[in-house]
Amino acid sequence: MGYIEDMKAAIEKQIEKEDEFSPVRGCAMQLTDIVGNNERLAQLVCEDFSNDHTVKDCEKKIKAFADKHKKGNCCYVPPNIAEGIIREYFGLGSASEQPTAAAPTTVSAPKPKVISFADMLAGLE
Repeated sequence: MGYIEDMKAAIEKQIEKEDEFSPVRGCAMQLTDIVGNNERLAQLVCEDFSNDHTVKDCEKKIKAFADKHKKGNCCYVPPNIAEGIIREYFGLGSASEQPTAAAPTTVSAPKPKVISFADMLAGLE
């Protein structure tokens, strides 16, 4: 089993008793999205899990941000801020530091053959 599968299994174990709409589950989903299919990032998360880092503790960091920026009874953490907190907590680096997937290469269509008027006249002879 690769690091991605190990990470997902560890996350599932950590959130199994959480409510379906809990912020901890939301944090877990965002972490999974951030890691995607990157084995190196999944390895970093697995290492952090083995060093007592948890999704729940990461979500507490996000909640602390929300509480700090609370207006009245409302608070909100934009996804990009939450992603930054998650990346920092698990040491995943910024999104700009991540290598982007190679763009699919396109094979250019062969150039259409140009037929000139002279070619058409030459064929009439």
